[in-house]
Amino acid sequence: MNSFIKYIVLILAVLQSAGIKAQASNPKIITAVTVEKTDTAFGVQGLNISYSFNFSPLGNQDYIDSITKTTAYNIKTRISLKDEAVNPGYGYSAFRNTKNDFEIISHISATEIKNAKTDKNLTVFIPYAALKLPDLTNYTVTIKAALVSTVWVTEKQIQLVEQSNISFYKPETLTATLFVDSIEVTTLDSKGRAWDYSFFGKDYPDIGVAIKLSDNILWDRHINNKFLFVLNPNDKSYSFSISKNDKITVLVEDRDLLISDLIEEFKCITSDKIKGQWYSFISKSSTVKQCQIKYRIN
Repeated sequence: MNSFIKYIVLILAVLQSAGIKAQASNPKIITAVTVEKTDTAFGVQGLNISYSFNFSPLGNQDYIDSITKTTAYNIKTRISLKDEAVNPGYGYSAFRNTKNDFEIISHISATEIKNAKTDKNLTVFIPYAALKLPDLTNYTVTIKAALVSTVWVTEKQIQLVEQSNISFYKPETLTATLFVDSIEVTTLDSKGRAWDYSFFGKDYPDIGVAIKLSDNILWDRHINNKFLFVLNPNDKSYSFSISKNDKITVLVEDRDLLISDLIEEFKCITSDKIKGQWYSFISKSSTVKQCQIKYRIN
């Protein structure tokens, strides 16, 4: 065996040893999980889950700073009922994993990881309507949170924590349908300036429209470099489950890489709506020339 091969074998052995050591140490980065039943998360009923975490068990600050250059960390939240994974509700395909289980993935930023000595908090909100469970029923579930590291495309579970005996009552479930026909904005923004500045293209906005329940984005579309946002006919309508009296948010923005500029935010208060009747959003923004978005609750 030549010296080069010996060197490679030695490196692999060291890496394997380090991996075994890290796995054996079982670092407890997530230190606490608290769950609160609420209807105050932007007027949506559901479970508010708060994770406390600290990355100091991984090593010293220099080492932690170095791994953030190549490694991403996420918390994957799942729910089980009687040891069976709960599936996502109608219209919540954005929260479905490869096993068809309900799952919300929350990214932990590099800034939060680097300041390892200080405890951090991350909050996840799960609407009751996002869970494929019969309504008007009491449930006792288990929250499962997996801390996962990703290097390139390779994932590794670092820690798994569970919070059992979480009881709640799932209220009446309704179906909301939004029809996003078109939105047209003025040629200048609210300050009389071009929406964007481009050296090679046009100074048009990149209009994005998102349908949200609390801070969960259920539907999101955007069109670049246009004053008029309009989709093809097959993509204009979106339906999803809500709990009775939940509030729906429609967010319209000029999308940018760093900070997006708000164009309009519509709030749909569903508690006073007649089932099956269409309602239209009325824009109050000076930069919206015309808006054709309507919704109904069934």
